[in-house]
Amino acid sequence: MESRQLKVFARVYEERHLSRAAWQSNISQSAVSFHLKQLEEEYGTQLFVREARGMRPTAAAERLYRHVAPILRSMRALDEDMKRSPDRLAGDIAIGMATSAMKAIGRDLISSVLQKYPEVRLSIMEAIPGSTLLEVLKTNTELAVVFNPFDYPELKKKPILKEEMVCVGRPDIIGATDEAIEVDELLALPLISFRRLGKLIDDSLLLKQIDARAGIRINSMQAIGDAMLDGHGCMLGSRLYFREHIEAGRLHFRPIAGPPVERTLYICELAERPATSITETMSDLLVNLLASKVRDGAWRATLLVNCETADHARD
Repeated sequence: MESRQLKVFARVYEERHLSRAAWQSNISQSAVSFHLKQLEEEYGTQLFVREARGMRPTAAAERLYRHVAPILRSMRALDEDMKRSPDRLAGDIAIGMATSAMKAIGRDLISSVLQKYPEVRLSIMEAIPGSTLLEVLKTNTELAVVFNPFDYPELKKKPILKEEMVCVGRPDIIGATDEAIEVDELLALPLISFRRLGKLIDDSLLLKQIDARAGIRINSMQAIGDAMLDGHGCMLGSRLYFREHIEAGRLHFRPIAGPPVERTLYICELAERPATSITETMSDLLVNLLASKVRDGAWRATLLVNCETADHARD
């Protein structure tokens, strides 16, 4: 098995088409078929089923890709890190981001990378479920900005901020008062839950109670916002995400009575993956952008990172 074969296999897996994989790999279609045949003979199993519309991966190909993807990503990162000039940053970086983090700093992140690091090719994946975070980091991204990730031993987690969650909904649903709402009162309201596997808040018991009582479960923050605007219910959510609707008076929020109901935002990466200049620079940039949003009041949260770290990244 050679690295060339693995690269060709991965390209066919991703493209699901021989001719497109050949074009992307800058080799002939017959060469692609030759490399695949060699791999199939080596492992003694079929990797793809030829169909009218392209190539369908077999179960063996699915397993092989899960091993191959992180190897190829590490090889590319190693090659780019060793060949880069000391005075410039270049290469590929893929970042996964929670929906609220994307709303807070997505535009600033894109602008900063384009302006400061024009030779960096940025990819962004939004809303990674906690149940697939580890797999996504192994195959598709180098960094992930997520809330309350599971405690995987393979994961390196850096807490960035802690956000207090509130009850969000139309004033006629949750009450047009700024007084804190009791948990029992919240649970008695028509509830909408964000259908996303993972520990969305620090309080697991309350999360289970909300999920058990929710009449609607939606895996889209946009759709949840529309449902709340239509008066179908309220949710335990973030002031940040619905800020425009709250400021316009279409939605209202009330704090939760008692101990704060919070969620913690982390920057995550694989513990075993060697750090590179590009991942370190992008991690510092993410910290700086998030810290700036908290400092200027755009994100009402408590910073958990050392301010000097963020200042250093900004400089």
